[in-house]
Amino acid sequence: MMKNILKTTLLFTLLLLVGCGSKQPNPDAKYEQNLLYTKVGKVIQNNEVKMLLYVTYLNSAKKEKYSDIYQNFLVSVYSKNNIQLDSEKFKMNNRDLFYIKKIDKTSSLYKDIALRNSWSDYYIIKFYNTKKKYLNLDYFYDDKNIIKIRFKKE
Repeated sequence: MMKNILKTTLLFTLLLLVGCGSKQPNPDAKYEQNLLYTKVGKVIQNNEVKMLLYVTYLNSAKKEKYSDIYQNFLVSVYSKNNIQLDSEKFKMNNRDLFYIKKIDKTSSLYKDIALRNSWSDYYIIKFYNTKKKYLNLDYFYDDKNIIKIRFKKE
């Protein structure tokens, strides 16, 4: 008799906990997923940060949205002198990028960015696909400074 009461109480408690659980998606999950596929590169001259690049590999972070035809990246740029991202200075495995689009801060895409701040500019960049196992991104800041970021292709 005591076992039946205990079983009933336990079952009622479990149903109560499951029924009262939140049905909302976890906003931290998107943030954590983006962090897994985000890397940072920087240029420092005379102990001063000149440029910060945060690069998220979208083919891994958002597989359902981005195709295998291109290698897609979200790039956040902070520059002390407000330097805009120069498409001719970006290479992936020594290949030029073929698409760059600045993200307007009023667009829905901007709202999906996990790591964002008001003093950075954001871009979607695309390269044609490669068969190589690693994606080596290089941004040629100037003759002496190259930001190098590496991702394993998925």
